[in-house]
Amino acid sequence: MVERLFNDLGDLMKIASACKKPDQKAFAGLLTDLQTNIDAILQHKDNNRKDRDWFEHLSMIAAGVPCMAWVTMVSFVLQLPSIM
Repeated sequence: MVERLFNDLGDLMKIASACKKPDQKAFAGLLTDLQTNIDAILQHKDNNRKDRDWFEHLSMIAAGVPCMAWVTMVSFVLQLPSIM
């Protein structure tokens, strides 16, 4: 599931590098596979809550997966404090 998520993100980035910015509706359509995979990973973690051997590992992966949605950010501005 995680590999599929990274592959989908890579595909989205390839499309983005070759095209102009789409409208919101088209962009939402491009994000459906990414969102489906994120939801599947989170659901897998919840479904295996009772598995003591793997739950901590699944929780760690599930905690990091939502950061894959960085592509939905319209603009990103890094604000650093001035150093005098």
